Amino acid sequence: MASLPTDAIDAAIAERDAAAFLHAGRTDQPTLRYCAGPLPDGEAAVVYADGRATLCVPPELAAATGPNVRSSDAPVGKQAVAVLDELGVDGAVLTPRNVPHDAALYAENAGYDLASTDAVERARAGKSAGERDRIADAGAAAVAGIERARAALREANVADGTLCRGGDPLSVRALREAVDAAVYASGATPANDTRVTVGAGERAPDAPIPAAETVVVRVAPREPGGYRAPLARTFVVEGEGGWERRAQLAVERAMDSALRELEAGVPASTIREEVMIECGAYGFADDALPETAGHGVGLAVRERPALRDDDPLAAGTVLAITPSVAEPDGGEVSVTDLVAVTEDGYESLGSTERSLRP
Repeated sequence: MASLPTDAIDAAIAERDAAAFLHAGRTDQPTLRYCAGPLPDGEAAVVYADGRATLCVPPELAAATGPNVRSSDAPVGKQAVAVLDELGVDGAVLTPRNVPHDAALYAENAGYDLASTDAVERARAGKSAGERDRIADAGAAAVAGIERARAALREANVADGTLCRGGDPLSVRALREAVDAAVYASGATPANDTRVTVGAGERAPDAPIPAAETVVVRVAPREPGGYRAPLARTFVVEGEGGWERRAQLAVERAMDSALRELEAGVPASTIREEVMIECGAYGFADDALPETAGHGVGLAVRERPALRDDDPLAAGTVLAITPSVAEPDGGEVSVTDLVAVTEDGYESLGSTERSLRP
């Protein structure tokens, strides 16, 4: 459990005058995975008290774990309570807000007072060099997926105003499957998060893609360690160069402006403000602009920090910056880039050409 953020948990325990920390759940749940490290599919619980961490797992996971492990046929939440009892914990037990209900009930029925903490979520906002490397690996798979979409659209023929490939209509489903194949070939999984939105978005998966409508491709691959990398680009094969061109200029300018502001110590909300100002400067009303303009990324596609917060960005924080403009009758233009905040700027972890034309 080398990934357990003990400094953050110790600080929360001291601040709240608590005695221990407990979390439980599925091993693929991001907060638990961050605490326990990568484990095979299943359930696990983590108990931390008096400077010692204990991992509780079912027997089928015991062989895949390290030291300080408890294993039995009992539910992991019940195992965790037994650890609290053996350690003689006397005082409140901190848990993340998303601790499963059954685990909370085991602790409460045993007489422990639970109090929620966001210590782990706050610790997750800053990424180590190893975590950033994993996100960059996922970012490379994201770029491969976007570039496969670009190639498929560029190579498509236009017949009766719709796109065709190899004599067959190019549909949303076919484009999504091509993107997913490129992600798999890059050593990641699409994680069921590839999205292809055409025009206003109301289109059957097997309907052919109109050549004149916007096509927004969003991916968020998961690399083998569980880290994610959202990326998005917008394409138009035969656009008229009207609102979508103006929208593309707006989101490109917004992205560039946000990136210029990035560095450690800048309030997170500054990045959103730059996006909103630049998009608004192109004449788009507030209801056409993005609500958040970006968010943190890690084991989850969306995590802290939120760009509505005024907290200063820390070096190592990984952000997806997501300027977009929506037009009710014309669709959407959206761009997402993935960056890591540095002391004096940023490092790109996932980006590719932004051209509207494939």
